[in-house]
Amino acid sequence: MPPVELPDFKVPGGRHWETAALGAALTYQGVVDPFTGRPPSEAMILGLGGGIVPGYSFCPSTLDRASGVLVTGRTHLIATTPIFAERVASRLGGKIHVSETAGEKKALANLAAVLADGKPAMVWAQKTMLPYLHLGWRDGCQWFMHVVCVHSLDEAGGDVRVAEAAPTSLSVEGTAFAAARADVCSFKNRVVTLDLPTKLTKAAYADAVRAGLADYIDASRRPKMKTFSLIGLREWAKMLTNDKNARGWRRAYSGGELYRALRDAFDSIETWGNGGGNFRGMYAEFLDEAAIVTKTPALSEAAAAHHELATEWTVLADAFLPDRVAPFKKTKTLLRKRRDLFESKGAGADKQLAKITDELAALEIATLADFPLTDAHAADLLADVQAWLGGLLDKEDAALDALEAIVG
Repeated sequence: MPPVELPDFKVPGGRHWETAALGAALTYQGVVDPFTGRPPSEAMILGLGGGIVPGYSFCPSTLDRASGVLVTGRTHLIATTPIFAERVASRLGGKIHVSETAGEKKALANLAAVLADGKPAMVWAQKTMLPYLHLGWRDGCQWFMHVVCVHSLDEAGGDVRVAEAAPTSLSVEGTAFAAARADVCSFKNRVVTLDLPTKLTKAAYADAVRAGLADYIDASRRPKMKTFSLIGLREWAKMLTNDKNARGWRRAYSGGELYRALRDAFDSIETWGNGGGNFRGMYAEFLDEAAIVTKTPALSEAAAAHHELATEWTVLADAFLPDRVAPFKKTKTLLRKRRDLFESKGAGADKQLAKITDELAALEIATLADFPLTDAHAADLLADVQAWLGGLLDKEDAALDALEAIVG
């Protein structure tokens, strides 16, 4: 039986797995930005889906070879529902269809049916179990759910080819893909398809952009979970230097374990598939587009402020792993190299990505065994980070206030 493939499928790539996967699906289904004559940009998809409400998650006891620290920079990044895809589709005048099942055979059949119908399949999987990412470890469950766009399936073995942030199609062997789909905690084997209009008026597109902007402001002002908001980030700032609270970093991460927390904070801000700067640069690009689409020049000023925020977040990420500490500097270098290779070469960098993962694993073992900071130096580092984070969050508040004044 030949593979079920979508003919002439293009892989645009990108910087974030879900926006890039949605971009591939929109491109294939012929959705066109009426202002550019091209498919919606990745930045536009980010804005339409709700923007960049930030947050902080802390679960140090749940993961193997990771700290449980995750700094989130995008609305609905770890939502258990397909709300991001639903918001993008609905704002473009369409809708989504969702199927979920606990059965492996039914999961494969659902996927095959979508492709046979000529549509791309948005599929949820456990990130650390996707071999092409070369993350080097498996535990994580729902924490690391990852969205890809499947465009080819070999029903006999379940092998697939998917599109996401890489500029190439990525192959996943059937057994591995089935395991990654089934290992997400709250839902199993989710497949989402998009029903979308291909012709959008400029007026409708402008309304979609305004709805995305309003969504971001509303979610920021009235968060459903305070953890995923600026309020949550301010609580995190307090915990960085709180040695009395069990959630304080020096109590939660003794000795070399602190390395993992510092590394994971840097990674989730800078190299975890967000364009660097915790999505702020991508959102600035959206605001520049929104200024044209909605005929609101002041949004370009907001875009400039968000470009500055992106720089500030990158500086914060670097502060977790200062260059003066040799293993910290090497960690950052390897993480940035892995991100850049994946986003520029995709499958063409497979051997290089595997080598970097091995280097990171060896570096982790060595740094855990011989942590380069004394207790006093660690306290000073966390105090420095806390001070920078506090100033950054003030700037986030100011940028949100300014954007809300423009949007109304």
